[in-house]
Amino acid sequence: MKYWFDDDNTHLIELLRSGRKGDVSMSHQLKYSLLFIVVCIGDIEKTKLLLKCSRVNVNWKDSYGRTPLMMAIMKRHDNIVSLLLDQSKININMKDNDGNSALTYAAMYSSSDIVYSLLEYKKISHNPQNNLGYTPVMTAAENGNKDAINVFLLNKKVKFNIENEIGETALIIAIEKGHYEIVRMLIESKRKDIYSGHGDNNIKLLQYAVNSGHADIASLFIGSITIKSGSFYSTDELSVDSNKSNSKNTTGTKSSKNNILSEGMNVSVPFFTAAEKGYLSIIKLFIEMKIVDINVKDSLNETALMKATFNGHVRLVKYLLKQPNINVRQWNVEGLTALDIAQNIGNVEIISLIKQYFKQKSTINDSKENLSGSRQKYYRRSSENFDRDSVSVHSFAKSSSDQNLSAHDLIGVL
Repeated sequence: MKYWFDDDNTHLIELLRSGRKGDVSMSHQLKYSLLFIVVCIGDIEKTKLLLKCSRVNVNWKDSYGRTPLMMAIMKRHDNIVSLLLDQSKININMKDNDGNSALTYAAMYSSSDIVYSLLEYKKISHNPQNNLGYTPVMTAAENGNKDAINVFLLNKKVKFNIENEIGETALIIAIEKGHYEIVRMLIESKRKDIYSGHGDNNIKLLQYAVNSGHADIASLFIGSITIKSGSFYSTDELSVDSNKSNSKNTTGTKSSKNNILSEGMNVSVPFFTAAEKGYLSIIKLFIEMKIVDINVKDSLNETALMKATFNGHVRLVKYLLKQPNINVRQWNVEGLTALDIAQNIGNVEIISLIKQYFKQKSTINDSKENLSGSRQKYYRRSSENFDRDSVSVHSFAKSSSDQNLSAHDLIGVL
């Protein structure tokens, strides 16, 4: 009999009173716990009846290792979640086959209320990691659950600097997934554990944003980068006391206290990455905010124009050629210019753009030379007239001082 389909619960009550433990624990038709089934359906009355029976296993797992609590969270049955949390035998920290706990499910599916209720549970494990090293806060960041992130940020026991198997923190995961609001929330929270202890800084995080092609997130980090004595620092780092900046912590390595960048960090790296991948909007951010020199070169002596050309990014090449200080004649280590590269790969559109650039440049230069020549001729004639007039005035002054000046001489001077 399918007890979970009955409207009046009569048969279910009879079953509970019968003392048949096996039938209560398992549905032979579906091979699932009756509690698990009614929780999935969201029947709160049947859930209450089953929870009153001592023979019901509240921590029963299905073939995937999921408990009734996990399913209630997953199905967003908030009232049933509250009922389950009130059970004295509930094991809130149980994990499924992938290592996910109930809190991880809440980070993935639930609103702030459920996450808050779970965190308030006395025996809760705040930072359980699944088989891939993901904590609940990482899961929330990955799935874009802003409500959960808000609650996690308010709880000091939740750690944000824990890394998964590949060294990612919650912040890095949010960057890679393109969750702008979550990235902004984490940065503005000012929590000290937002960054990991392995050299996280604005340039490294900017690289993650560029790799993922998220211009809006990249702008958050580009806006906080400034040049100081030839090196790149975030605005927070510029406020560090000068005495601290001269200490051993600031030479070559990053201190977790003052967040000084290592000497090896260079903002041109994400700039070149954006050029290689053709991310025009990100390149515009770098150039318009004057973060890098448009002609900056990498170890191969290549510029952003060369990289965009090699990868066939026509729109980006067109944009770069419009910049006033662009150096199109730059050679790389192989002695090739951007035009040479375009010709080697046979990109007709880019070849045309670069040749058109040189043609326009030549026309502008010719116009400048003609204008310069005209000015020189004008100045030469003006100079000659000035010299002639000076001689005339000098002669007149000398003659007028002579008392024996004749009318004929005066006319000759004039």
